[in-house]
Amino acid sequence: MQEAQQKKNFRRYDLAGVNLHASKEGDELWHKLMVGGLAERRPSVLKGDSVYVWVPGTTDVEYEGFVQEVLRDATWLQLNPCFQDATRGVTEFNVRFSFSRIQFRRMHTAIDNVDLSLVWPDHQLPVAPSAPPLERSVSIGDWALNADQRVCVERSLVLATLPRKHPFLIRGAFGTGKTSTLCNVVLQLLHSSAGTAAEPCRILLCTECNAAADLYVTLLAKVVAPSEMLRSYQAHRTRGQSTSVWEYCKALYDQTRNIMRAPTIEELLGYRLIICTFDHSAVLWGIGCPTTMFTHIVMDEVANALEPRALIPLQLAIPSTSIVMAGDDKQIAPQVQSPSARHHGLKQSMLVRLVGLDFYQKHPETFIELKTNYRSHPKLLDLPSRIFYNGNLVAGADVRACSSLCQWERLPVKGLPLMFVGVEGKDEQTADSPGFLNKHEAAQIVTLIQSLLLHKLDGKPVVTPSDIAVVAAFHKQTLLIRNLLRKKQIFDVDV
Repeated sequence: MQEAQQKKNFRRYDLAGVNLHASKEGDELWHKLMVGGLAERRPSVLKGDSVYVWVPGTTDVEYEGFVQEVLRDATWLQLNPCFQDATRGVTEFNVRFSFSRIQFRRMHTAIDNVDLSLVWPDHQLPVAPSAPPLERSVSIGDWALNADQRVCVERSLVLATLPRKHPFLIRGAFGTGKTSTLCNVVLQLLHSSAGTAAEPCRILLCTECNAAADLYVTLLAKVVAPSEMLRSYQAHRTRGQSTSVWEYCKALYDQTRNIMRAPTIEELLGYRLIICTFDHSAVLWGIGCPTTMFTHIVMDEVANALEPRALIPLQLAIPSTSIVMAGDDKQIAPQVQSPSARHHGLKQSMLVRLVGLDFYQKHPETFIELKTNYRSHPKLLDLPSRIFYNGNLVAGADVRACSSLCQWERLPVKGLPLMFVGVEGKDEQTADSPGFLNKHEAAQIVTLIQSLLLHKLDGKPVVTPSDIAVVAAFHKQTLLIRNLLRKKQIFDVDV
């Protein structure tokens, strides 16, 4: 139903009687197609999507091509090589767009291959025994764990000792330390005797998006050597990673084709920790990676992914595989376009479904909720805690750090580090992109950042550029903000 809805959404771009303008791009012939209504996420036509062109009044031949570039009101297409000669003299064409089915194919494959008894445990399954004290300090690297986080690590280690296993679930709101907890789980496993005596543990760490996977690499790089950890990317990701991440993926970079290639099984066997996205784990399955390779599968952002998508890494699980899942079902839910699919439960994440099972309800020690927030000012935490988390969140952030801007001169209410700024700007588009930008909003953001950098406490600057993050709805807006900041000689702001 989800796929059918996406097909229906794409049919809004069907065109009849349009012109195609040929242009030489290096050794390739591209065709420019004028098409209005393109906008990011509405839904957007993306590079790599399929396009089909045929002559009006004919039904026997369609010429397949691919989108190579998306502009504001046009797309550049690369069509079948025989198109130019076969349609010589024809000036008008009918066009329809289609999307790549690879994500749906991966989800279908996962549904067919995953042993669901490993994911949805029987309610008779014995629970984990009491966890022994950790032999090694959990403060590996820069992280010190609280009591709940320590329990997460201990119970994750105990999984390997069970004759029959169940996914161990970690639920936690924003800022409660899910990422640092999972880092500690991974580090404890790498430094423990987990796995068999014949072979040490080998971990597959998967996240829903590339940014989260790169964050794990950056954090773990402080402790784990490039000889032990590999970051695997999809092919179209070219060089653009930070220096710390690049050290862990450069072995897979193909300089000739300027792409990231898939690892070989022999290469995977040389590492103890593989980090990738849910989607990319299908590549590991596709190259024939044996299901006995990974002793542990650790998954973050499970609550953000469609349930079939979260199944993709679990194709590599067998009964002896320990599975740890983490997420927050109160944040971004899986994106479901089909109302029918939403009605039948596709919007419910795997994490929510598992927590609702009798097994987890009867055995609360099989999951844990992290409640101490280390990121937010207590006044900012209070509202979401009461609305979404039943008032259970506890403020644990450093008081001096989270209150350091409470006296900023721009704040309308001193002591409350929150403000809304109204801007009478205008949304604009450039010819080279379907995304929007707003120059007035971007200028206002830069002004606010300058003011923040000038704010002092006890005569010392409170924040540095690297302490500031800016979130924008469109890629073009992020580029505009970055350029304006550079002109002001402000670098290291995360935009």
